[in-house]
Amino acid sequence: MVIENKKTIFECSECGKEYSSKRQATECEKDDMYEEKTKQIERTVVFTITENHLNLLKRLNVEWYDCEFGAPCIDPKRPYGNSNVESDIYEMTKMKGDKALFIHKEMQIVLQIIFATGLIETGDYEKQDQYDYQSWQKMTN
Repeated sequence: MVIENKKTIFECSECGKEYSSKRQATECEKDDMYEEKTKQIERTVVFTITENHLNLLKRLNVEWYDCEFGAPCIDPKRPYGNSNVESDIYEMTKMKGDKALFIHKEMQIVLQIIFATGLIETGDYEKQDQYDYQSWQKMTN
């Protein structure tokens, strides 16, 4: 006797990978979209620093990383003081979920701008050279 095997395959609409469960495919889509959004943030050449960015900046947990010559660094486990990063971000910005993760990722750009310009203020900034993170300048109106 022949048994018909009806397996349902779920496909991630972002990368095309196939999964045996809808949950796995949905997680893959979410991961792929998050990865693409973080790449967009890293490639940005125009950026606006907001009060929310400055609020996060005030709470950055800066430590000394004693490797090679040593260097200051942001604690990756507790970037804002506690290990519940999303809760810390919500406390300071009232953002949750993906918005909280994205503003956290944007802090990379905020620090590049501050180090390049010497300014710690809200406003619009532009990267003069797409590949030179030290080329950020404040835009004038």
